[in-house]
Order: sequence, then C-alpha cells, then structure tokens
Amino acid sequence: MFSDYGNLTVCGHGYCRACLTSWTLSQKSDIVCKKCRQLIPINDIFKASNEQSFSQMKQNLVTNYLSTSDLDFSLCKTLDCCSIIGKKKDGYCKCRVCGYSTCTLCGVYNNDLHNNKTCEEFKKPKDIFKALIVASTQWAKENWAPEMSPISFIDENISLTDQSCPSLVKFYKGLKVLGINPDELLNDNQKYFFAWHGTVEQAISPICWDGFDPSRRSGQVHGPGEYFGWTAAVSHGYCRTGRNMLVN
Repeated sequence: MFSDYGNLTVCGHGYCRACLTSWTLSQKSDIVCKKCRQLIPINDIFKASNEQSFSQMKQNLVTNYLSTSDLDFSLCKTLDCCSIIGKKKDGYCKCRVCGYSTCTLCGVYNNDLHNNKTCEEFKKPKDIFKALIVASTQWAKENWAPEMSPISFIDENISLTDQSCPSLVKFYKGLKVLGINPDELLNDNQKYFFAWHGTVEQAISPICWDGFDPSRRSGQVHGPGEYFGWTAAVSHGYCRTGRNMLVN
C-alpha cells in the first residue's frame, strides 16, 4: 500500500503518498480523510510516511495538544525525542532524554544564548554589537585601499539582532572556547581585530546568517580554513564580479 498511490482502509478514498503525508502534517488535532472526514487509521498514516515525516506528525499533534490543554507541560523540540521536558513556566531547560535544551515559554531550541536568561533578556539585542559595528565601520574607512574607488556605503549585519541567528550562536561559542567574556571584549583590543573577506555576491547573505560553511571552501592555497585579508585590495580580488566585501 502507498508505494506511490493507495486507498485508505477506512473509506477507500485514494491518495498519493506525498499528498497524504502533506495533509497529515498540516493537521493539528484529529487526522481525518480530506474527502469524507472520517478518522484515518494510524497504520495507513504510518505506511504512507517515511520515518521523519511520521515523527514530525506525532510531534505536531502532541505539541498542539499540550499548547491548547490545561496540562502544564511542554514537549522537547528534538524531532527524534518528543519527550515531556517540564512545565510551561520553567523556561529554558534541558531534556533528560536527549540532552538538548528547549525554552518552554518561547520555543527556542538548543540555543545556549538563552541559558540563565529570561526570554526578554534573550531577545534583547546585545550592546556589544552596537559597539562592534561602530568600531568596524571606523576600521573599514581607515583601512580602505587608496587605489580603489571610494566606499559607497556600509551595511550592518542585521541578522545579529536575531538571537536565533546561527552565526551569532557560533560567535558566542567561539568566545566561550577562548575564555573571553563578551561584556569585556571591547575593553581589551588585544583580544580581537578586524579583517576583510572577499567572496561572491550571492554568498554574503548566507554568511551573515549562517556563518562560514567549510563545505564551500575553494582554493585553500595555504591549507584548510577561512581566509581573510589585511588590505581591501587583496580581498576584493576574491569578489570576482561582485562589489561588496565583509568586515569580520
């Protein structure tokens, strides 16, 4: 049944596998036949779904039930876990089954920036980035290559205002590994420096959001890693036909 197309055992109505999977994932309570509204047997859903979509469907149903019921519990956001992790008022807490953390209030999943912070504190933009933007803007202007055309504009990476931004999470994890307190970073200019990074135009937005992706490295003349330049003229050569660069 449902190799590509099959009929429900309860009513005989036919569905293709993709359509039935899409329909079941869109439902928030009882999963019924779209055509006659009879409840679809769980075995039919299981046979039409792959493991991932079946797990996602179960998570959707349980999450919706817990969010609309009077029960004071929340569900782990890990797809393969779906365990009850605690009361809704607990905030950011770790699942005892899978070890990952979820905020029972705002739903943030596996983001250590939320640890020991309220949801309001977590969502509040960090003052450190306001200061870094000012400092990096000044650095870019002072270190622009005189032989190049003047800078036409400088954009801020607005992704960093979103506390769920993967590149932001990586930044804080990196500081933690280095033993650097983020709040004290700007008080010691020996702990950081700015550099240029040239890349193709279409890569800039993904880098701003996700950070650097090792799988997309190319060239690597001096060994594996991310490459940065002290001078704008050198880094600009890696932009190909693009006109924008990153200050990191």
